[in-house]
Amino acid sequence: MKELFYLLALSFLWVSCETTPADTEPINNEPETFNLKPYYYPIDSLQDGWVYEYANKESMVVSYYWYFKVVNDEAGDRYLVGVRYNPFFEQDQLSREWIVANGTISKDYKMFLKDSVSGKSQPYTAQISQNVVYPFEAVQDSAMAYRFECTLSLPPDTNVVTKLTRDRKFKEFSTYDLHGEQVDVAVFNNKDYYDIEDVKNGGFWNVEKEVTEIYAKDIGLVYLSEKTVDKTNPIPPNETFLSNIYTMEEFIKMQEMLKDASK
Repeated sequence: MKELFYLLALSFLWVSCETTPADTEPINNEPETFNLKPYYYPIDSLQDGWVYEYANKESMVVSYYWYFKVVNDEAGDRYLVGVRYNPFFEQDQLSREWIVANGTISKDYKMFLKDSVSGKSQPYTAQISQNVVYPFEAVQDSAMAYRFECTLSLPPDTNVVTKLTRDRKFKEFSTYDLHGEQVDVAVFNNKDYYDIEDVKNGGFWNVEKEVTEIYAKDIGLVYLSEKTVDKTNPIPPNETFLSNIYTMEEFIKMQEMLKDASK
């Protein structure tokens, strides 16, 4: 089983002095570890799958849906499979996370785009180089992050290659107002780094985003804020929140209602 990787190793300063055995106190320089598993999506309750609806906090318009379901393979390993749909119920992303003892590890990540000729959706698979998605155990330390990294190129210009490096850092436990109810949450302050390169024509540029994630106990992600770092032209953050949760049957009925309305 693969272990989770760390971005930076913690450095500890050990101070020694001459003391008698009776005066010697054990020194524990290990950082405190916090259990974050209860704050991720409820993997023990997702055998039938749930659909999470996320909306823009300013406009209140639905941004996308995530369908999550836990599946077992023949070896008995469990995976959290996520399918993202746009507001028109069209699939645009797919992820598969291996659930291990101390977190989830990305095994697959794909994006789907419509072919301009056929109109059919085509998958584009990312190359994953660092695979940590969510740690079940984490420390509160500004020097430690849990890293996910992937590379992807998309049409119409497949010569442009984008590498995403996501460093997730646990900040604190807190509470959050979810539709008028105070819920216990775990807060992450993350950094997303986009390295974009035109491998054919030359050119390289970077985009950095500050990301805040709030995960509610026994629910999962309830709030996401993404802010592009631009010192000359400050850009307000894009905020989304969990606006509803549906069963797959309810979600299918919503799809059918949209189709009927468009006839």
